[in-house]
Amino acid sequence: MTDDELVIEYVLAWRGHTDLDREDVARMVVRRLGPSAVLDLASANLAAKGQLRASAYDAAVEYVLRLVLKLREDVDDS
Repeated sequence: MTDDELVIEYVLAWRGHTDLDREDVARMVVRRLGPSAVLDLASANLAAKGQLRASAYDAAVEYVLRLVLKLREDVDDS
């Protein structure tokens, strides 16, 4: 799954559950992904942070949050 597809999944999940906070929406998105995608996201997050070990699910959720917040910061700068 590309970052663009991941952002679309996040936005669609958020639009259906606007009462949830960002982390809860990210958890929902990660839960919807298959185990392979969770591992891919977790490994990308751990590599970016220079870490070797963490919970795959938590690391995948953190990846989604970092991606969304990074995009949000880019929008705020313009």
